[in-house]
Amino acid sequence: MRSEAFEVIRTKMRELSLDSYLIAKQPNIRYLTGFTGDHGYIVVTADSISFFTSQLYEEQARSIENGTVENGFITFVTVKESFISSFSDFDKSFWGAKIGFEAEFLTVSVFRKLTEKLPFAELIPAPGIIEELRETKDPSELLSISESQKITDLVFNDVLTLIKPGIDERELANEIDYQFRKNGGEGSAFETIVASGPNTSKPHAIPSDRKIETGDLILFDMGTVLNGYASDMTRTVVLGNADTEQKKVYNLVLDAQCAAINIIASGMKCSEIFQSAMDVFKKAGYSDKFIHSLGHGVGLEVHETPRLSYNVQSPLKKDIVVTVEPGLYIPGWGGIRIEDMVSVTDGGCLNLTNSLKTLIEL
Repeated sequence: MRSEAFEVIRTKMRELSLDSYLIAKQPNIRYLTGFTGDHGYIVVTADSISFFTSQLYEEQARSIENGTVENGFITFVTVKESFISSFSDFDKSFWGAKIGFEAEFLTVSVFRKLTEKLPFAELIPAPGIIEELRETKDPSELLSISESQKITDLVFNDVLTLIKPGIDERELANEIDYQFRKNGGEGSAFETIVASGPNTSKPHAIPSDRKIETGDLILFDMGTVLNGYASDMTRTVVLGNADTEQKKVYNLVLDAQCAAINIIASGMKCSEIFQSAMDVFKKAGYSDKFIHSLGHGVGLEVHETPRLSYNVQSPLKKDIVVTVEPGLYIPGWGGIRIEDMVSVTDGGCLNLTNSLKTLIEL
């Protein structure tokens, strides 16, 4: 239970003149309480914290760490019909006149129902409060992410031994998903990407029944979950001997990634880190083939703030975990992406990814 985080939330509420704050996003609830179910809301007021959960998760909710039931830190409300109906059982003395909510998560349908059921209150968008808290990881979070990545490294190296002419993308993706669980992961952190040949030019390719051929580029984007925390890694390999163009583009992507990793440290602006990689591509005449941001935060979600993008001016803070994943994509030829996760330190960063980055020729 993160009691200190609730005090930060209350400080933000006072700054925004909110009487209550409705938390609906499951990763935020898990961060605050340790609750791992997917049915629940938390309402924070100036002097109370109420946890609304369904009967399906009542026992789990009431077992939240640190004896919060006994010491009265949280009041539990068991929902027997619908959450919205339960909310309407509480009047203005509970909610107040101004209710903040997670604008980027709450659906329009729920917003309309809340407006109807709580006519005495104004619903005010207040996004990003908990996400900002989640950016900086404590030692236990960093350990979970690091251990999650160790599983990803292990599975990647094992799967390389299965690659041969005639195996298809979907078969390799299925094997990766299976191996994650077999090696202690909680499952895949996202839809595993295995792309080969010309399919590698699609950054978010879906594994298909295309059979891999000698000479193909093969791109893996993969990650698992441990203790709720995600890992994320991309590697691109070649089946057989790489040709001159494949080597050239691969080394260019690797140079761009190294340029960015070398300057990452607390205080560096996200845009500056992005630009360090883009400068490598511009010099080589490939800037138009780099079509996404350089990276993103990782934690309870595989995509969190901050983003390493040209238009994000915020500085990195110590103990943030971000990916660094430059890529070049050439339709009709293919694409190459290399992605590591790093934790930011005062003087630089610690690379959490240990899989080989020099071009692997199988």
